[in-house]
Amino acid sequence: MPKHDTGGWDDINAEDVAVYIRDVAEQLANMARLMGLQQVADPLEQAHRAAAALLQENAAPEDAA
Repeated sequence: MPKHDTGGWDDINAEDVAVYIRDVAEQLANMARLMGLQQVADPLEQAHRAAAALLQENAAPEDAA
């Protein structure tokens, strides 16, 4: 039986996940805010900030501005 490549977790690292969360949470927070869903937007914004802070902490010294 052939082995299927399902695009598993082997090709994904923690930084990739943090970048994805940062970007998607920001977009979802903006959408929720525009629709008047502030109670939904607040935790999404918190997730965005947490992911962005993690990425900033882990940035290489030459990447920091």
